[in-house]
Amino acid sequence: MAQNDNRQINVILNEMDTRIASLETRPVLSALSLAANSVTENAASSTVIGGILGKTSGSTLSLFSDDGGRFAISGTNLVTGLTNIDYEAATSRSIVLRETLAGATNSPRDTSLAVGVLNVFEQPSLRALLLSSTSLTVGTTASGAITEAATGSTITASGLPAGYTVNGRRGRGPMMAADLHRTARSR
Repeated sequence: MAQNDNRQINVILNEMDTRIASLETRPVLSALSLAANSVTENAASSTVIGGILGKTSGSTLSLFSDDGGRFAISGTNLVTGLTNIDYEAATSRSIVLRETLAGATNSPRDTSLAVGVLNVFEQPSLRALLLSSTSLTVGTTASGAITEAATGSTITASGLPAGYTVNGRRGRGPMMAADLHRTARSR
């Protein structure tokens, strides 16, 4: 009977060794990273942001979360997607890369990453300047505000007709959303 028990124990131990060896040879997926992790705002669709690092041989990559279509995968690169990336909306974006490998002990594995958004100076749209008052009465002083100036723009006046001043300076030097003044004279 003891010999029979020893055989059963040996069979159980051999099965355990086989199972352990099987587990030891199964790959384990590691966290992924990016070679570069920032993108310039308004970059064209399919612009390469950076290579995806740490991919296990034979695995497949996908984007579990692409931040509303702002990102995509091309081969082993993270690229810009079809949705525009705007710095003024957010200076950083989050994505989740998913790696899948049949037989891996932790497949699928998700890796959350942040992608920085770099600002680009966007030229403001300039419009024609307007005067709030366009008529003058002879013998009176008239004032009118210059309107339609883009925020942050500088207005410079030169070659003003006789009698016109801008903030009392006859147009010398820059001014911001300035007032235009004229003393109307009788002829």
